[in-house]
Formats: sequence, structure tokens, C-alpha cells
Amino acid sequence: MRFSRKRKVGEGAFGRVYVAHDTKLQREVAIKESQHGLEHAYEGLGCETVREIACLVQMPAHRHVLSLLDDVIYAGRVTTLVLEPMECSLLDYYRARLPLARARADDLACQLASGIAHLHAHGVMHRDVKPANALMLGHHLRLSDFGLARRMAPGRAYTLEAVTLNYRAPELLLGDEHYDAGVDVFALGLVHLELLEGRMICWTDGTQYSMLVQIFKACGTPSEATYPGIS
Repeated sequence: MRFSRKRKVGEGAFGRVYVAHDTKLQREVAIKESQHGLEHAYEGLGCETVREIACLVQMPAHRHVLSLLDDVIYAGRVTTLVLEPMECSLLDYYRARLPLARARADDLACQLASGIAHLHAHGVMHRDVKPANALMLGHHLRLSDFGLARRMAPGRAYTLEAVTLNYRAPELLLGDEHYDAGVDVFALGLVHLELLEGRMICWTDGTQYSMLVQIFKACGTPSEATYPGIS
């Protein structure tokens, strides 16, 4: 086996991320393993895996965006992405250091914003910004997990099944399929507040309604003046 797993540093709907040792090249790496079922979108790969590979391959390198180090490895129903070595997720990082100093929370939010801005500058929405989808090496952050990333195009309609509910922007909750990069910016704001407060800001009962209620309480109920078409 080429990769010897050391420990798991992240897990999501589209795969698990491990710290591993590359026995072939004698180096430390992060690997993301995605297992696909019988349904497939392209040569046996799930849509999310195809999107993530495309984003990693096509995206110019940036210090706050996780990079692909090697060829994608296919083995049966498991696809392995070989990534830059990281230690833990932003979620685990901040929970282990509570309370975070204001300067540290601001710095982490700025690093995350820099990675998001890089994606936007190259026409890509991440669509799942949250602490679990950023990885840490020391105090350095890299945005990761591009399974829901999509290229932006004027007038295009996108699925509303994007962004984890607790970080979902109001336009998604209100059924606007013609959203834009603002959904990433909204999620970034919630992540920044989470780092400052040391807790998830929007707890829901699993329904979009409960998320909307919390947003309206904090920001006010939208009107035609602030959100044309709301009525």
C-alpha cells in the first residue's frame, strides 16, 4: 500500500481526509478518499468527486487554497486525492484553543476570506464554506473540500441544495436559484462570528424555516425595499 494512514483530520458527505505517509516518495501528505456508489456521473465517479478534481486541477495555486500534489488515484470504488499535508480542520483547531484571542480569530477569518476571494476571482463559488472545510497546518489555513464548487455564469440557475444548513444564506433559504458568490461571503461572516464566540452561531432544528427565523431576528425581516420580490 502506497499510503500509510496516520490519523483522520476531517470527514464530510463526500469523503474522509487523513494525514498519511507516502511510502513511494517518502513524504508526509494529506489524502482524501471518496467512495462512490453505483450511481455515477462520469466514468464511475460521483458528480462531487468530478467537480472537486476539476477545481483542484484547474485552480491556480494560492497560499490559502489546498493544492493537489499528485495524480488522482483510482482503485475500484475509491478515488484518492493526494493533497498538501495538513494537521487538522479549522473546526478542531479552534475548539482545542478556546477562547481564541480576537486577533487570532480575525487572522483566521482573513486567511479564509483570501482563499474564497481567490476562487471568486477565477469564477468559482465554493458553496460549502464552514470550519470543517478549511484545514490547518500550524496557524496557516487552506480552504478545502470543493465537492460542491461550481463555475459562475450570469443568469445561470443553480441547485438550492448547497451550503450546510447552519451556514446557508437567506437567498438560498428563500428559493432563489439565481444566487451568486454572496452565499460564500455570508457563510464566511458566520464562520468569523463562530471563531469569535467559540460556538456555532445558528443552531437549527434541521429545517430551513428555523434558520430563516434566526437570520430575520438578527438582521430584520426583509421587505420589498431590501429584498425585491420577497412579497
